[in-house]
Amino acid sequence: MPFPPKTPYLAVDGIINVQSEEGEWIGLVLIERKYPPVGLAIPGGFVEVGESVEKAVIREMKEETGLDVIVIRQFKVYSDPNRDPRFHTVSVFLSALQGENRPERVMQRSQRCFLTMKFRLKDSSLTTQRY
Repeated sequence: MPFPPKTPYLAVDGIINVQSEEGEWIGLVLIERKYPPVGLAIPGGFVEVGESVEKAVIREMKEETGLDVIVIRQFKVYSDPNRDPRFHTVSVFLSALQGENRPERVMQRSQRCFLTMKFRLKDSSLTTQRY
């Protein structure tokens, strides 16, 4: 290739569905962002060169939450050039289940993890529990 291509950054975000041992839905995992924009967020990060989005989300979920996840399916791609104020980023959202390790035990060691307990679409209120 005569010139290096200029393309958006590729990122993944993992929607981690937490279930009880009986298979009942408990909530979703959120993290507290270290860098702007600060606040609660779905965990995620950038895809490395030579890495699939599925492998990237497994790696990022382990790095950011300590959880092993099982990828279920690709959920949605967000690509608006203005959605990230830092630079143009294309984010692939993947739905995942927590693996064998229990979130309550793993997340207790992380100062950045929250588990959503309730979410109401009507007024966008969110109840979280820090582990």
